[in-house]
Amino acid sequence: MNAELLLQWLVIAPLMLWSTWRVAKQFAPRSIAAMQNRFAQALVKRGYPRVGSWMQSGSTDAGCGSGCSSCNACGPSTPEIKDTPVQWRDAGPR
Repeated sequence: MNAELLLQWLVIAPLMLWSTWRVAKQFAPRSIAAMQNRFAQALVKRGYPRVGSWMQSGSTDAGCGSGCSSCNACGPSTPEIKDTPVQWRDAGPR
């Protein structure tokens, strides 16, 4: 393995892992949060409380009602419509 190929793997592999993690959090937030919490608890049990508390996810409650703002669909489904009549501008004399 030459140096260029090693450098390529050192750059691409972390990017792919990060990308996969982000997609998984987007499409399966409860499963990922539960897995992250189990991992954090294992770290605390092995004697790494600071890292474990940092890894702990905020909440396993996810979805449209959780307010996580991951899908941008938590807002009102229809915009407010004002009850003002349409007023046409007078084009003036032609």
